[in-house]
Amino acid sequence: MFRRWSRGEYYALTESGYFHDERVELINGGIVQKPAQNEPHAWTVMLLTRQLNMLLASTHLLRVQLPLALGEDSDPEPDVSVLPLSLLSGPMSRPASADLVVEVSDSSLLYDRTVKQAIYARNGIAEYWIVNLIDRQLEVHRSSDPAAGRYVDFSVLLPGQSTNILCKSGATLPIRDILP
Repeated sequence: MFRRWSRGEYYALTESGYFHDERVELINGGIVQKPAQNEPHAWTVMLLTRQLNMLLASTHLLRVQLPLALGEDSDPEPDVSVLPLSLLSGPMSRPASADLVVEVSDSSLLYDRTVKQAIYARNGIAEYWIVNLIDRQLEVHRSSDPAAGRYVDFSVLLPGQSTNILCKSGATLPIRDILP
């Protein structure tokens, strides 16, 4: 029998120290263990954070491997979330949205393409990227359809290509700059 947890219950467990040093996140009411990071994953997160910060620092904040409060039953910890700088003027609470969410994927590729993609689309995240380390490509999902829990636009970009970043006009990212 699967017990569904709410974000409130999950937060209470976390604050009580129940998970200690375990890497977990709340996904669709389930408490899911996150895999250990290998070096290609860690390097990609570092490169991605560096590049996005250079392009977006004047207008956006980056949250790296920190949670987003999405719906009543999900608290995912994407590798990178891009948030509007205006959040600094509001209350310091867990963000419930982002302009861009990025997952770096190798062993979690199928999960990120299905479960995580549906959560981000359902919650109106306008742009979702998967840095696919297996095939050395960037998978770009845009135009979320919250009712269907999917994205309408999808493209695959290779190391010789670039992508624009929807949340900042004129910001272009070469794919080779984020792959180790």
